[in-house]
Amino acid sequence: MNSVAVNAERDFFSFVKVDPALFHSILYLVALHFDLSYGVQDSAVCLYHGGEAFRIINERLADINGVFSDQTIGAVAMLVNKEVDNPDNFLITLT
Repeated sequence: MNSVAVNAERDFFSFVKVDPALFHSILYLVALHFDLSYGVQDSAVCLYHGGEAFRIINERLADINGVFSDQTIGAVAMLVNKEVDNPDNFLITLT
């Protein structure tokens, strides 16, 4: 599990409140953790927050200026960390 999501410091939450990509990324990880803990597959909450996180991140990555905020990098890092936790998914993601 992502240590930032579990043991986040006070400053982290100020960014979560104002950045939708970071907001949806953390809620996706929390929902995914819940789903995996209780044997739920593809809950509506998990799919919604995951979809929103990826949509917002993709929109930002498509920006022609190519300048990314710390919040966008943090949101991507949280999602990458989720993939690294499951080596099978990580290999699929890289291909």
